[in-house]
Amino acid sequence: MAGLRSLTFSLRGKLLLITLSVLILGGLAGMWLVVASYRDSMLGAARASNEALAGTIAEYGAAPLVFEDVEGAEGILDKLQSNPEVVRATLLAESGRVFAHYERKGAATTRSLVRNSARLIAEKQVTHDGRVIGKLVLEATTAAVEQRIEAVAERISLGIAVLVVLCALLALRLQLIITGPLARLAAAMQRVGAQGELGARERYQGTDEIAVLYGRFNDMLDQLQQRGRERDRTQLWLRTLVESLPDQVLVFDGAGHVMDVRGEAAQLPHLARGRSLDELMPPDVAQAMREAVARTLETSQPVRIEYQLGAEGHHFEAVLTPLEAGSAENWRVLAVSRDVTERDRLQSQFLRAQKLDAVGQLAGGVAHDFNNLLAGIVGYAQLIKLGRGGPEAGKEILDISARASDLVKQLLRFSRKDTSTKRATDVNELVRRVESILRHTLDPRIQLEVELPPSPLTVHGDPSQLESAVLNLAVNARDAMPSGGELKLRARTLSLDALAISTLDCELTPGEHVEISVADTGSGIPPELLAHIFEPFFTTKEAGKGTGLGLAAVYGTTQAHRGGIHVRSEPGKGSVFRLFLPRTNEASTTASSSAPPRGSGRLMLVDDEGVVRETARALLMELGYSVDAFGRPRDAIAFFEQHHGAIDGVLLDMVMPQLHGAEVVERLRQIQPDVRILIASGYLGIGDDDSHQLAGLPILRKPFTLQELAEAVSDLLRKPSSTEAARAQA
Repeated sequence: MAGLRSLTFSLRGKLLLITLSVLILGGLAGMWLVVASYRDSMLGAARASNEALAGTIAEYGAAPLVFEDVEGAEGILDKLQSNPEVVRATLLAESGRVFAHYERKGAATTRSLVRNSARLIAEKQVTHDGRVIGKLVLEATTAAVEQRIEAVAERISLGIAVLVVLCALLALRLQLIITGPLARLAAAMQRVGAQGELGARERYQGTDEIAVLYGRFNDMLDQLQQRGRERDRTQLWLRTLVESLPDQVLVFDGAGHVMDVRGEAAQLPHLARGRSLDELMPPDVAQAMREAVARTLETSQPVRIEYQLGAEGHHFEAVLTPLEAGSAENWRVLAVSRDVTERDRLQSQFLRAQKLDAVGQLAGGVAHDFNNLLAGIVGYAQLIKLGRGGPEAGKEILDISARASDLVKQLLRFSRKDTSTKRATDVNELVRRVESILRHTLDPRIQLEVELPPSPLTVHGDPSQLESAVLNLAVNARDAMPSGGELKLRARTLSLDALAISTLDCELTPGEHVEISVADTGSGIPPELLAHIFEPFFTTKEAGKGTGLGLAAVYGTTQAHRGGIHVRSEPGKGSVFRLFLPRTNEASTTASSSAPPRGSGRLMLVDDEGVVRETARALLMELGYSVDAFGRPRDAIAFFEQHHGAIDGVLLDMVMPQLHGAEVVERLRQIQPDVRILIASGYLGIGDDDSHQLAGLPILRKPFTLQELAEAVSDLLRKPSSTEAARAQA
């Protein structure tokens, strides 16, 4: 209350000070204006009177000047004695000589309340018959005027003093009228703040600003009461919700002691207030929880933790959230923990069911594609058998086999079991190869347009993977136009900055990129499906007409090449797929079109598949090599142990019975550490434990052509072994 009285006194003092200051300053200003105006008026009248008197004396002084009557002139001037304002008068001849002079005896300057008295000087020419014969100088004082002004100022000052007293009394009354209601309002605010009396209401009669202030105060209390009721309802709802949760809700302090227990935790007797984490959990879980508590207090951010409890290994997930509680050392941590063991079990069942469904889709799609390819191979083989196929039939069989190989490689890439060989690749040549395939397979109703720049567009990548990706997009575009349309392939160079990349929704690095776009005027993709088109096994085609791996493989290829893919599609108008690949300045390398290189030497071939083994043996012998072929790995190892000095190189399959290829490599290297080995396999089938055995070994992918086999063997034998080096030295 002392503070309130101080506030009230201060407000009253301010009102009084303001009122008195305004009145005093206003009174002084008014007095100064009135006195100044009155003085100017009186001085003006005195000046005019002095000028008139000087004119009269100059008129009477003309005759004495004409007749040189000094006594007459002095007599005229002496008559000024009757005018107390005149101090002195001088009559000058034409030559400037003093002709007559008058000066009041005992003339003194009087002081005034307002200012010092001044002198009024009037000069008049003395004329006779129109000719100037002299001059009169008359000097008068303003003392009388100043005395009258002083009297007026005294009366005005007295009036101002009376007015100030009356205004002070009025200000005191205004204080009671204004500050009284404000003091009551301040007291009510203090009760609300100190005691929370939201029911307190203050009344004030009137329509002025104070009444508005009282009304706002009461409205504020009404709103606070309403919010309080809403808060109470919310707290009750939240309390009920927390108590009914199937979760364990606990509040810890910074040291890991339980401060509060809610929800399912309240039903567990061992989760009591005051117990520590070490008493509630095993040591490793308690330590992990303690670290999570410290981390959430340090970062002020929620922290998620998983742990297992119980002999059955129940899986729990907990989210720890910091709770502010005054000073930093008093902060708390809210931990909401849930047993997710059953959820994990159901999720595992769902994933197994989903995998089975995916396998069914994959089996149907792959069977459809392979049956088509096998039908082509069988058909052309029968034509050759009948002697009607000719060289073209053999070429078609090779082309179909290459497509089958690409399908297998696509599956392996999707399952992440395949490695790729990247090199500088000209995108223009890649697109032209796709164009060549499309020209022979597209429906005549589909118009194909290809737009390529004259200069090479080089990227660092696997040409087979990139060609497969572009071909996949083109085939999808073809399937989207069953009644015909336009298919456009385009490649170009783009310089992408951070702003351009942000509009593409791709994770790319700013810089030079090669864009490959495949656009069609087909049916388009509905917006609700657009977000799923790159998911494995997702397809919009009819059952048996697609595996759902095409676009997933395209996406995987772009990611493996540090690129990105952007799709724009509109139902009924078509789609545009844009691939972005980092551009390189490397010189592109292309597959050799020359004759397969021939060679000489002795090779050991190990492959459990008889058809592959015999075919590879025949091709190698055709190239000029001597071949020892084995179907069982152990027989090959025994032969190599006896004849390794005569073996120039080994062609080795990976997936074989008895021994895996990685084990054969290890055994052969034990016999001859620098043995030349070429891995010839369609699938490596190795784990991390065996991958080091194949480090640095060249790989020839099955199925391979004669050209690929010849080049791989030639490259293998070009590297000298230690045995050959010893022979050369001998």
